[in-house]
Amino acid sequence: MPNHLLRKLIVFTAVWLMFVMLFVGITLSITWRLEDRGMAINEAGSLRKQTYLMVALVQAGDTRQLPAAIEKFENQMRDLAQLKNGSLGSEIQNQYLQQLNTVQTGFTQFKARILAMQKNEPVPDRLLQETQLFVNDINALVKSIEHENTRSIQNMRKAQFLLIFTVLISSLMALLLLNQYLIQPALALQKGVSQLSQKAFSEPVLVPEQTEFYPVANEFNQLASRLQADFDALDQGLKQKSAALKQLQQQIQVFTQLTLELAHAPLHQDVLQNLLEKVLSALKLTSGSIRIMAADGSHIVWANHVKVSNDQKQDDSYLSQYQEYRSVQKAAGNDGQTMLNYRLIEGHSSDDIRIPIQGDQLYGWLTLYPHIATAITAHEEMLIRSLCAQLAVKLDAQTLQ
Repeated sequence: MPNHLLRKLIVFTAVWLMFVMLFVGITLSITWRLEDRGMAINEAGSLRKQTYLMVALVQAGDTRQLPAAIEKFENQMRDLAQLKNGSLGSEIQNQYLQQLNTVQTGFTQFKARILAMQKNEPVPDRLLQETQLFVNDINALVKSIEHENTRSIQNMRKAQFLLIFTVLISSLMALLLLNQYLIQPALALQKGVSQLSQKAFSEPVLVPEQTEFYPVANEFNQLASRLQADFDALDQGLKQKSAALKQLQQQIQVFTQLTLELAHAPLHQDVLQNLLEKVLSALKLTSGSIRIMAADGSHIVWANHVKVSNDQKQDDSYLSQYQEYRSVQKAAGNDGQTMLNYRLIEGHSSDDIRIPIQGDQLYGWLTLYPHIATAITAHEEMLIRSLCAQLAVKLDAQTLQ
């Protein structure tokens, strides 16, 4: 996974953990304070019980248990004095200390009265009233702690709501980040793969640069471009092959038809002219000639031309080739004839392509004048040779006058 996404995840997780730990710490702090204050409330409530107990002992004349009750009261007061160390807020701390000092001062006075009664002094009529006033001070102390408890519980609820809100916001941000950096790019790549399977190579996969899938999308787009180029080349090649095959089929049909016409029609110059025009049309050429010699090779008997210049019409190299053919034939027999055929068919000049019309003897040539020497294919040359062979068969069967 690229480093920048990892960094984002680390930062996001660290911030999220920081907020969570902060709220958990606040909640734990409030909980610990509530525990301390709960103990303080119990202790303060016990002070009221101890106060009534001491009054009851004095009224009952049981002074033996009074010192123990006083000592227990003082111990509980010391425990309450320790509550000021962090368990209360600064504002309520001052109120608590003031109220605690009031209770301590009131207890000092209350203790003096109780001890005085222990010495068989007359009990004042106001004892119960003073006791109630002292208990009211204790109740005020308890209420101050309870009030702070109420505020702490409210603060804890606020912290819990903030924690829930933080979790919701962080979850939403996590979903948005996942959607932006992972889900949407992955869907774009999935769409690209689907388009690729449908041979739709031209539409690129668009992924923002800051996402982790940008390098993958970039490579994917380059791959799609290469596939598009290869597919276009293959498609173009198939079209060319199909066109060439279609053209070859048409040429085969034309040459087959010409062969049938030669087999069934009497041979004369008009037939040769029609044959030449159809051959040129099938080969998509513009000019050509058919020359038929006399039996002794002394002159041209038939000469059919299509768009041939005067110099090409008066070309006398054909008769000299025939004389060369005769001399080679006499010297080498069939082997020399084969050699001459090969040279005449394959040794095309840059100006024309000459294919001999040869059966029992050399009757003439079918000459093509393409723009370039390789204007006909091997298949086309095979069709021309086959047609020339059929023409030679026709000439073998017919005596020329």
